[in-house]
Amino acid sequence: MDDPRLRLLGAAQAADAGRLLTALDTLRPIVTVSPSLPPAAAGAALTLVALLSRLFPHVQVDGSAHAGPNPWCISNVSDAAGRFQGVRPVPTTAAATDIRVSLGLTTGLRVRDRCWESAGATGLPGWPGSLSRWMTQLAASGTGSVSTPRRAWP
Repeated sequence: MDDPRLRLLGAAQAADAGRLLTALDTLRPIVTVSPSLPPAAAGAALTLVALLSRLFPHVQVDGSAHAGPNPWCISNVSDAAGRFQGVRPVPTTAAATDIRVSLGLTTGLRVRDRCWESAGATGLPGWPGSLSRWMTQLAASGTGSVSTPRRAWP
């Protein structure tokens, strides 16, 4: 096993490593930014994309926001996905599930009272107010569908 994303300790098998890497490769993080995102927050969005790009081969950035000074000299968050292409792992499979993170938008997810909850319309019909409650219901239902997947989790 020669993948810098994963180092298994103990009695883990090579098959476990392959399954874990395939699971990482099937996810596509989508970072959505608002044009009204302040430059300092846009710098944080760049950092998020940089970190995600080292772990996931399918990273996408939707939207654009002017970024302030940053170590990568990227002027707009929309340019981040292309800039970090060189550090991305080579995918072993196509993306099958999208995980969206929204920054600077009035809809999406927010933290309130130490729980994630929906903030406005999320495109997920029937969501309860608290995401942690929704995740508990999801686990109990056994469907394993998260966000807006193109397929359900096994």
